[in-house]
Amino acid sequence: MNLRTFIERSLAAATLLGCASFPHSARAAGVLKLQIKDRQSNQPVAARVVMIGPRGREVPVRRATNAGIGWAIDGQIDLEVPSGDFQFHLTRGPEYRIMTGNFQIDRTAEDSHTITLERFVDTQAEGWLCGDLFVDHKLRDLPLLMRAEDLDIVSLANRTGDGKPTQTEADASAAEIGIETMQITTDNMIDRREGSGLLVVGADSTIQPVDDDAPSSLLFRNARKAPQARFVVENPFAWDLPIWLASGKVNGFALMGDFLQLDRSVSRVSNGRPATQPEYDNPLGLGFWADDIYHHILEAGFRIPPVAGSGSGYRSIKNPLGYNRVYVQCGEETSPEAFWSGLWSGRSVVTNGPLLRPRLDSQYPGHVFTSYGNEPLELQMDLQLGTRDPVDYLEVIYNGAVIYSARLEEFKDSKGVIPAFTFDRSGWVVARVVTGYDKHYRAAVSAPWYIMFPDQPRISRSAVEFFIDWLQQREQMLLKKSPEYIRSVTPFIRAARSFWDERLEQATVD
Repeated sequence: MNLRTFIERSLAAATLLGCASFPHSARAAGVLKLQIKDRQSNQPVAARVVMIGPRGREVPVRRATNAGIGWAIDGQIDLEVPSGDFQFHLTRGPEYRIMTGNFQIDRTAEDSHTITLERFVDTQAEGWLCGDLFVDHKLRDLPLLMRAEDLDIVSLANRTGDGKPTQTEADASAAEIGIETMQITTDNMIDRREGSGLLVVGADSTIQPVDDDAPSSLLFRNARKAPQARFVVENPFAWDLPIWLASGKVNGFALMGDFLQLDRSVSRVSNGRPATQPEYDNPLGLGFWADDIYHHILEAGFRIPPVAGSGSGYRSIKNPLGYNRVYVQCGEETSPEAFWSGLWSGRSVVTNGPLLRPRLDSQYPGHVFTSYGNEPLELQMDLQLGTRDPVDYLEVIYNGAVIYSARLEEFKDSKGVIPAFTFDRSGWVVARVVTGYDKHYRAAVSAPWYIMFPDQPRISRSAVEFFIDWLQQREQMLLKKSPEYIRSVTPFIRAARSFWDERLEQATVD
């Protein structure tokens, strides 16, 4: 990134809160006619508004769609609210500035106002599409919610792993919604039972659900006749994770999930292996714990891309749609098909805030660099960054070790140039930007690039032992289950033990 580009983006990040006020109350009947437009196109756009009333509490907006936190408005609306002073926060996904303001409504007031939203990054123009893989909304609400969050792709589960319907099942099919530039997939299955957290993307009717008291790994067996199915670890802390990894069927790992919630700090794992390290005992801890687990997966020799989802609409989770999202580089073909192909290939970045678009030696994440002559590889990192939050630091990680770290000021002082890296061992590289937001982990993390030297695969002994210990803890928990359950899960446990023992013998580094 050159200095000019860096300064422009830094200035944008520093001024992403706009203000608007409506100083005059007007003439008729307690109604504010509000219109929202895109500054560049001057066309009405959907957005999400949070209204704060005179008592400091969020006020519901009639004839708008509940967005979890706030309400989705389709370009314009007549706000009918009680008299008094009001504040509003208006946003449209992470690529737009947030607009805040205030207005006053008298008992017999009527007024109209237009608010323009300004986009400071256009990722789609750069070949990126964004998606939210964990959603549980009524299907009829999703088109507006997606437009209000500037979201391209949504994965909506229509049944749970044990066959129970979600609220989606009774709704219309995605084909009946009539969306031109977006995609809602509904042939998906989610298993959130104890110890689990497995999402099956492309779970058509050929995949039979499992019994309520059956092991989650049966879903892999039931999907043998569904080659289109992709398995995503929706819960990165799931007790069954080492069993799933041993199956060789995992296609994605939720680096950002519903444990990152906009309206609250979640500091404890509710259904999975807790973090015991003291450094994770804070509001940001679960985000770093998920990162740590993912690094162990990569160190154990897996190539599994990261994904993200908000959990929006699921039970008590109030995340807006797309709060946690994955951006996928699609090249010139920004289509849903290119999104899914790029997602499973790892050409992606997960984020709940910063808009990080990195390249290593001009290649997007997912690329494999190979040294055919066993000569060291010298590669240059280049990144583009837009953010509404102050950036705490950015870093580059190679095989679990930080090889570059800089505060934003230091990055600026270096004229936005990251020194070239020399790689002399096989492994993986990720870029990460962490903000100064202190309520929970707010960051952007790239999928890995891979470094390959012939006859030098990287499998870390300590990473394999990490999952062996995890599996042993899971086995002790399963001993408390019924004899029938133990009999059904035993083949999967034995297969996992064999896999991890063999992987330990294959370890090439400590």
